[in-house]
Parts: sequence; structure tokens; C-alpha cells
Amino acid sequence: MAFIGWALLLCLVQLHPLATSSVHYPDGNNLTHHSTLLCRPGQANTLLKLKQSFKFDLPDSSTTLPTWQAGTDCCLWEGVGCSNSSGNVTALDLSGFGLYSKGIDPVLFNLNSLRLLDLSNNNFGDQRYELPSVGFERLALLTHLNLSGSSFLGQVPLGISKLTNLVSLDLSNNRCSLFDDPDYCTFSREPNDLWAPYCHTLVANLSNLSDLYLDFVSITHSTTKDCLNALAKSVPHLRILSMEGCSLYGNIDGSLSRLQSLAVINLSGNDGITGPFPEFFMNFLNLRILQLSFTNLEGPFPQGMFQSKNLRVLELSDLNLSGHMPNFSNATSLQTLSIDRTNFSYAKSSYFNNFTALTELSLDGKIISRDFLASFGMHLSLRKLALTRLSLPRELESVFSWFEGIKNLRSLQFYDCDLYMTIPSSMGNFKILTRLMISGSNLTTQTLSAVANIRSLKFLSIYSCGCSVGRLPSAIGNMTSLQRLGIWGCQLSGPIPHEVGAVKKLTSLALSRTGLSGRIPSSIANLTQLTALRLDQNYLSGKEKSQRLFSPFQRYNT
Repeated sequence: MAFIGWALLLCLVQLHPLATSSVHYPDGNNLTHHSTLLCRPGQANTLLKLKQSFKFDLPDSSTTLPTWQAGTDCCLWEGVGCSNSSGNVTALDLSGFGLYSKGIDPVLFNLNSLRLLDLSNNNFGDQRYELPSVGFERLALLTHLNLSGSSFLGQVPLGISKLTNLVSLDLSNNRCSLFDDPDYCTFSREPNDLWAPYCHTLVANLSNLSDLYLDFVSITHSTTKDCLNALAKSVPHLRILSMEGCSLYGNIDGSLSRLQSLAVINLSGNDGITGPFPEFFMNFLNLRILQLSFTNLEGPFPQGMFQSKNLRVLELSDLNLSGHMPNFSNATSLQTLSIDRTNFSYAKSSYFNNFTALTELSLDGKIISRDFLASFGMHLSLRKLALTRLSLPRELESVFSWFEGIKNLRSLQFYDCDLYMTIPSSMGNFKILTRLMISGSNLTTQTLSAVANIRSLKFLSIYSCGCSVGRLPSAIGNMTSLQRLGIWGCQLSGPIPHEVGAVKKLTSLALSRTGLSGRIPSSIANLTQLTALRLDQNYLSGKEKSQRLFSPFQRYNT
């Protein structure tokens, strides 16, 4: 959730009377007009020293910062914003530039006029380098700090807790690999690299904070109750709380109910969170996003309805909740609903009558029936559908008939399903389906052939399937739109077909632990857009003839 509202936050910084700035991006777009005052020479030198700490020769580097040149106005450099009144550098936004360095160069802390610092989605050392233990406290004017997805490890510096002007803080740990479909990729489930010992130490001085993202930052010595009490006491105006996978444990304390400005609550992935579903969640009038999946909440779901008419995302996957499904009569703005892997037993058809805006839906096979699907209807707005624990042939027939009528479907996922019934060849009629994922499901030998008929697919992932699915069909060469192909832990037979070399748009190819045998086809060398290749744990022999192809992949276990 770290991306929510960040563009708006940038605009807010731009409008600050003391931080009117001009941030220039590689594509030439500017957020404001150019500053009329040249930047200060000392700050230009600081930026040039910072540039020297970056490496630009990696495959995922998107820029070499060409505008950062000595003797030019640094206020016109890409990613840099300045105050029109003083010429001070007030914004440094290098998000997603593909930068690489061995940690953060401390020279950065000389830019003590910064109000916005965004270094997100770069690589500052492959989880081998810690954030500087001192220096952040010198950036006392910062209102927005984003270090998410930048491969740091170690303790969150105490200096960050001293930035009393912070409005938005994002330290989220996003470690999606090049093999991951970005539409399915969530935060890493591996042990967290960043950690903070106590919630109260981190937030005690951050009374101005509105948005807090700590996804996959381990909170090592605080219970869920400790954290929520600290937030309720110190951060009264909190609007966004995102703490996915923070190793929290214990019940969700009622002190959270005091934060009535909350619009986003994300506590997913904390499997130590226990107890009943807090009924006070139903009473947040400003709530737009509620994510509690993969926790250990249990017991009956409250019978009331959500009071917020602005609820857009509700994710309750993999919870031990029971009884009737939530009452969604009031949730007319709902766009994402995830209720798979739950123990809900019944749903009134009237609960779904107002789902006119629904675009993403995850359902459990336990509640799917002909009557249920009929009541749900053919939501033409639906773009993404995930189905879990389907097993009975009658269910499968009903489901396939149902979603074939959803003409705008772009993403389809099956989890833990018994797909012994062949996927209908009519799925080839999906002209805009771009993503298909099948996980932990039993398949027939015709499955891959049926999937190969879906020519519009860009992302295909099949993994952890419990039976033999036959050969990789030569028809895969006809899937010319495919950009990422991943098959893991499935029992394939025979060689990699030569036709795979015809899928020229592939950027990621992973065929791992599949039992494939024979020689690696030389046609793989034709895949000139590949940035990630994985063929391990098979019975393959030979190498692609092109060393040019192999050399970029050494760090990706080819």
C-alpha cells in the first residue's frame, strides 16, 4: 500500500509556501515552472558527490542522471526541486530510477533544506548495507520520507524518530523479484531485513504524521496492543496505517478505535494477531481500505454492516472467521473484495446487489453454488477474479460458464483447485485476459494446451501442481504477447520446445523443478528482451550458444 497517495503528497509539498519546487523527471515532465533562482553551489556539489556514489551499468538502471552536470542549475536536474524564494533544494525524488550503491552516502545529509526525500524502489546494496545510524536527524525540515523497496537492512535509525515535521513516512520492504508478475507480487514473506525494537520509540515524536507505512519492518519487542496504544497516544491524526508482516502478535486493541481519521488499515500478514474480529472496524466512517488477510482472527463475523460508504477494499483472506458473510449492503463503492480461505457459510443475495464498482474479487469454493453465482450476477466491471478450493465438477461447470460471461476479465487465478475438468478451449475467446495464475491445483494433461489458446496472455504462472501435466506444448510459440512465463514445482515431461524462442516479448522465463529433460534449445538465444532466466532443478543439458544472453543472468540462478 505504500504507493497510495504519494503523487498527491508530492503535490502538497509543491504547494507549501516555503518549498515551492520544480521536480524534473527523465521524460521531461515537470510538476511546476522552473525556479527563477539558481541553486546554491554547495548543494549542487553535494548532489554531484551523491551521483558519484551510484552505479549506472546494471540492466535495471533507467537513467544515468544525465542532467546532473557541473556548472548547470541543479534546480533543473531530474528529480530535484528547489524553493523559488531561496534557491535551496527542497525535494529529491529519485523513486524507481534503478539506482545502485553500497548504502546511502552520508553526503546526502548535507541537504538539510529538504522537505521531501524519496529514494524508493532502488537498490542500495542487496540487503547487505544498513541505513546510516546517524544523519537523518539533520534533515529536520522533512515532511515526506520514502525509503521503501530500496534493499536496506538493520535497525531503523533513531534519527528518523526525531523528524517531528514528518507527515508521511514509508519504510516498507518490497522485495519482488524479476520472476514475479507485478500484478500478483506482494511484499516478501522472507525474514524482514529492517527492524525497530519498539513502536513507541519510533512514533513518540511524530505527532504530525498522517501516513505511516511499515510493511515488513519487524517490530521486535512490541505487541499489537503496545503498537496501537502508542499510535493512538502519539499520532492522533493518522490517516493511513500500513503494517503488513511486521511480526505483530496478540489481540487488536480497542485503542485503535480512537483514531477516527483512519482511511486505510493494513495489518495483513501478521499471523501472530489473534482474537475476534474487532467490531469497531465497522464504525470507522472514513474507512476506505481494510486489509486483514493472513492473520489469525477467528470466530463469528459481526452481524452489522460497515458504516463507511466509501469502503473500496476489503481483504479477509485466510482467516478463521465463521458464520454468515459480511453485510455489504452499505458498501456501494466496494472495488476489491477478498473472502477466500474463510469459513463463511452463507450469504444473502441482497448483500451483493449494489456491487456496481467491483473490479477485483476473491471467492472460496465453499460458498460458491449455482444460486450464489446467479445472485452475484455478471459484473461487467470485474477485471480480476481469484477462485480458491473448487473441487466438485458441478461447481467447476457453473464457474466456467459464469466467468466466460464476464467479458472485461483481465486476470484469473486458481488456488488449491481440482481442475480435473479440462479448462474449456473456449477460454481462447478471452481477447483481453492478460494474466493467468494456477497454484496448488490438480491439472489434466490438456491444461497447458488449453492455456496456450489464450493468445492475449502477458503473464502466465503455474506452480506447485500435484500431478503430471505432460509436455510443454509447442503451441506456446503462438503466445506472442507473453512477457513472463513461470512454471515451478509441476511435473512436466520431455524437452523445452524449440518454439519457445518465438515468444520474442519474454522478459522473464522460469521453468524450475519441473522434470524437463533434454538439451536447452538454442532458440532461447532469440529472446533478446530477457532480463531473468531460471532453469534450475531439471534434467537439462547444454547451454545457449549466446554468452551475450547468459552474462546478465548470473545473479538469478540460471
